[in-house]
Amino acid sequence: MNSYVTPLVLSTAGIVCSTVAIAVYHCIILLRHFVRTHTAQRRDNTTCVKSEGIQQEILNKIKVFSISTTQTSSTGAIAIHLGQNIECSICLGQWEDYNVVRLLPLCNHVFHKSCVDAWFMDHANCPVCRSPITSDCELTLAMASQNGDA
Repeated sequence: MNSYVTPLVLSTAGIVCSTVAIAVYHCIILLRHFVRTHTAQRRDNTTCVKSEGIQQEILNKIKVFSISTTQTSSTGAIAIHLGQNIECSICLGQWEDYNVVRLLPLCNHVFHKSCVDAWFMDHANCPVCRSPITSDCELTLAMASQNGDA
């Protein structure tokens, strides 16, 4: 009878040890998943800054032109030197005579007015170089309002 107890005890001990090992493994996996998810959520919350668009009065201060793709225009459209820039970087449409465009103040990038106005609903920077738009325009507005008050 002594010989039957030893294999039974060993089998039971093996089953218990295996069960504990599997339970610990699952706890480690669940803990690792929780930590990764929690860290990713915290990282997303800290780095995701809500981008707000430009105020309408600042947007109105950005110059709007009707362009001419030729250097000379007899109808009053402004000939802007576009250089290698042959298309709007937002819609990828090519420039055509008398397109209405906005010329951004800091970087001098040019976009179709409708394209860049839609961009400025959610962003306050240039779509190409990310230079801020509000700083110069807000400064211009502040100076204009101070001069108007004086």
